[in-house]
Amino acid sequence: MKIKKLILDRYGVFTDREIDFYPEQGSAGHLHLLYGPNEAGKSTTLNALADLRFGFPHSTSMDFIHNSQELAVSAVMERPDGTEVGVRRLKKRKGDLKIFDPNAPDALEQDADVELVALLEAGLSRQDFQQMYGIDHSRLQEGGRQLVNGEGDLGSALFEASAGTVGLKSILASLAGEAGKYFTPRASTREINKSAKRLSELAKELKQRQVKPAVWAEKDKSFRDAKRHRERLLEDMENQRRELAQAQKLRAALPTLGKIDGFRRSLDELAHLPDLSSDIRDRRLSAQQGIKRATLDISTLEEAIRISDGELAGFDIDHQVLEAQESVEALDRQRDRYSEALEQWRASRSAVEQKQQELVLAPVKIRCYLPQFKNGDKTTFIAIFQ
Repeated sequence: MKIKKLILDRYGVFTDREIDFYPEQGSAGHLHLLYGPNEAGKSTTLNALADLRFGFPHSTSMDFIHNSQELAVSAVMERPDGTEVGVRRLKKRKGDLKIFDPNAPDALEQDADVELVALLEAGLSRQDFQQMYGIDHSRLQEGGRQLVNGEGDLGSALFEASAGTVGLKSILASLAGEAGKYFTPRASTREINKSAKRLSELAKELKQRQVKPAVWAEKDKSFRDAKRHRERLLEDMENQRRELAQAQKLRAALPTLGKIDGFRRSLDELAHLPDLSSDIRDRRLSAQQGIKRATLDISTLEEAIRISDGELAGFDIDHQVLEAQESVEALDRQRDRYSEALEQWRASRSAVEQKQQELVLAPVKIRCYLPQFKNGDKTTFIAIFQ
């Protein structure tokens, strides 16, 4: 089957790392080159392909970050008929190979059937696959060792003969002696040995310092719970601050509230008084102005009285006049009657003058009838005015 996508779910240093061999729709290729610096994960990826096809070995070196029971490798593969299937390998004794829908990776997984297992293995063993398709640095070293010792299969011998590598053993021995200056299996002073030891120590320290997913999830949950608790505490503290501010305002207002209560009691004592009209202010102002004017008039009259008292003080009192008080008062009353009669006469005279004026101005037609009556020596004239 063709591998279209490789997913290192929990494997080695990787977590949910995805390698898409066909990132563009419809792209095709038969050779894919993965390259990178040392310790980038190339050998880890190659080893993951073997574990995906043939299952995890009982002992693995890919569990230095994730727990051994949590290791998982997935892939999206294309069957010979062109259909796609998702495959996930778990580190379990039974039911370790699962299939899923690539378009719905969160859907329920199912156990892989025998046909799919056969397609994955392609008639190879793990050793065959690694020798033909999974050659890495360590396997190259092992192949070289087998060549030096005359071990290996017929293919190795044929390769040596066809390549003309006669005397390769002596060359390898020379190279091994040269390499011994830098590394021997049990030495501790060689540079590579010291570096390897230091690397092993650092790897152990890294493993100790790294947090496992379960521990991290627990710590993250505790952190989120603490964060929510802190938010609740901050909210409660803010509510208490508002209540405290309200209480402080009420406390500051207590003297004023006491005065208001005193005013209310005073008003209750005046409850029997009638209510004032809406124009009481204008009336009060008018009354105040009247009082002011009356006060001014009183001052003026008091000044006049004072002046009159001064003038009276300068008069000589005629006691004969005082004795004739009744006669004077009687004359005064008669003077009043005379004044009244004089007014009436003046009114009557004015009426007479008005009538005379009317007679003068009115047209008068006079027809005189002069009958003669003999009555001795007298003649009577009768004038008729019309």
